[in-house]
Order: sequence, then structure tokens, then C-alpha cells
Amino acid sequence: MYQKEVAERVVAGPGGRDYGPFSLAVQLWADAEYLLTVTSDRFRPAPKVDSGVVRLTRRATPALPPGLPPAEFTKVVRAAFSQRRKMAAKSLAGALGLGRAKVDAAFAAAGLDVTARAEAIPLEGFARLALALRPEGSPC
Repeated sequence: MYQKEVAERVVAGPGGRDYGPFSLAVQLWADAEYLLTVTSDRFRPAPKVDSGVVRLTRRATPALPPGLPPAEFTKVVRAAFSQRRKMAAKSLAGALGLGRAKVDAAFAAAGLDVTARAEAIPLEGFARLALALRPEGSPC
């Protein structure tokens, strides 16, 4: 059980304002399912916020392609969300110190729209992007 706003972030999918690095970090390691809302009047003394119950089912391995370390995935996610109001490609180029042409090519290789914002990219898209941004010769 979490504060309702936190529970919503845990289970958030691409496209919503609640979706972000926290959602991706949880979903990397677990399947998250929002079960129910518990209103504040169910507690004594009543808190000022409602609660949300979430079921987390741990994954045996992270939801990443074999050979992609979670740290590399997380680095790309954080960089993409570093400037939330901008296109993810521009944020990635700036945060990772990469040329825009390399980032645009990685987006194309990952099958992603170069104008996409980070909150529109699903976990699988970030995984493909992280693979495409790996230096030449990196094992995977």
C-alpha cells in the first residue's frame, strides 16, 4: 500500500504524466498491477490522502534484452527524462554528451520517432535505444 499518487506512478504506462524514471525502474524488475484505492476515511486518524494497493510480482530477470546491463538502461532513461518538456533525442544528446546525428541514428535503429518525448517511449523502446547507443564493439 502506497500513497495513491505514488501507486499511480508505480503502475503508469507511456503517455501519461505519471510515467517516468520511477515507473520504469519498478517495471524493469517487477510486473505492477493497481488493485484498489483505499480512501482516507478508512483510517483512524484519517490521513489527508487516499492510498492505493499495488501488486508487485518480481521478475526472475530484468525486462531487458540479454546482455544489456540495467545500469546502461537506467542511464539512458534518466538522460531522456532530464528535460521532460523537450524531445527525448535532444535531452539524450545533451545529457550524454553525444552528437545529435548519433542520437537520431539510434532512434531510427530502435524504431522510435526522433520527435518523441520521453514520456511516450515504452520500456521496450528504451531498451532498444540503450542498445543502439552502445559504443561500437560493446558486447550484447
